Amino acid sequence: MRMLFLTTGLPSAIGGERLRPLNFLRYFPKDWQIKLLSFVGSETEKELLKNPFLANISVGTVTLPKYKSYLNCLQGIPNGEPLEVAYYKSSQMHKLVEEELRSVKYDIIFCHLLRMAPYALKYPGPKKVLDLVDALSLRYALSSKFRKGTFKFIEGIESQRLRKYEPWVSQEFDLNLTASSSDKIYLGNLGVKNLAVLENGIDLGWASEPAYGKLDLHKIVFFGNFRTFHNIDAVMYFYKKIFPLIKQKVKKAKFVVAGANIPRCIMKIKKDKSVDIFADVADIRPLIRDACVS
Repeated sequence: MRMLFLTTGLPSAIGGERLRPLNFLRYFPKDWQIKLLSFVGSETEKELLKNPFLANISVGTVTLPKYKSYLNCLQGIPNGEPLEVAYYKSSQMHKLVEEELRSVKYDIIFCHLLRMAPYALKYPGPKKVLDLVDALSLRYALSSKFRKGTFKFIEGIESQRLRKYEPWVSQEFDLNLTASSSDKIYLGNLGVKNLAVLENGIDLGWASEPAYGKLDLHKIVFFGNFRTFHNIDAVMYFYKKIFPLIKQKVKKAKFVVAGANIPRCIMKIKKDKSVDIFADVADIRPLIRDACVS
């Protein structure tokens, strides 16, 4: 079996949108011949290729700096294209995909995230799989209600564009995957066909290492990648609306926030002595293993 695997960033254990494709590559049959084509933001990002799970996989990369992606988005605004797709537009990636499909007879093209779907559209031979993960039109529709200013406007428009784009592009794929049944139901109602749920999991061996000592009965932990608005919103809502109620009952309650890309608005709450913040930690387990709630 030969597979061409397309993703917006090199798979790694940092960030949910990188971890899911890494686990796909970990658990595909070992005798499959897989070619990974991925965007990188800079040359230094290629350090992620040292991951042992990518050792036996052939990899090709296209460097796409942020400034080019922002220009792509500006050009995509007037033509009705979702910014999720415009951000990753690249003639170089189109050329790389075309060269691969011309030189090798692939059985499957696997696109991780809607953003990579355009790179598989015009090739009728191989079977095509699109890992949508989330219903993006729903995600933007929900978050736009809580956004302010420019982001509120942009996400409202993006949701409308994606409601049309998701069913249109998915009809070109033999299988469309989501990570939850709620996303599947929503996308099915939009008209997306050939849907299946493939939930995210966790490596129990990684997660079940013995705790050090007793649980800290005052410790509440939130951990995640704060590049996404809903994680930021969750922390701020909890801190402002729920944590004060907890502290009325548990005076020594401690709120711990840990993860990647922590924004300034969250860093500011560190001045509260009942809050600890840990940014870009290499291993999250020491911070969460003694928490009474996470």
